[in-house]
Amino acid sequence: MNDTQSLGQRVRRIAGAGAIVVAVGAGAVAIAAPAGAAANTACPEGFEMITVEAAAEQGYRHTPVYVDAAGNNDGIVCRRPVGDGILHIFPAATVDQIYIRLDNVTPRN
Repeated sequence: MNDTQSLGQRVRRIAGAGAIVVAVGAGAVAIAAPAGAAANTACPEGFEMITVEAAAEQGYRHTPVYVDAAGNNDGIVCRRPVGDGILHIFPAATVDQIYIRLDNVTPRN
């Protein structure tokens, strides 16, 4: 195994751990949200709203599903890019960007 593969594996492992932390945090927020809040929710400032289906079409098949299921399970998640697309330097990477993901449980103003 060469150094690039080892570094790539470490980045994927860290990204996966971060996704789990975000999913768990989103679940904790969702528990505090009132029932029926999904129809009147948004993303926090600095996050963009995207459907789980659209994220899957971009290559993000698992994390958005987990984040949404831990939240209000309405098929919509919030995301914010981290870094500047550095994953393109890793040959085994399936996507170029890592995102912080939250469920859309922020009340609309």
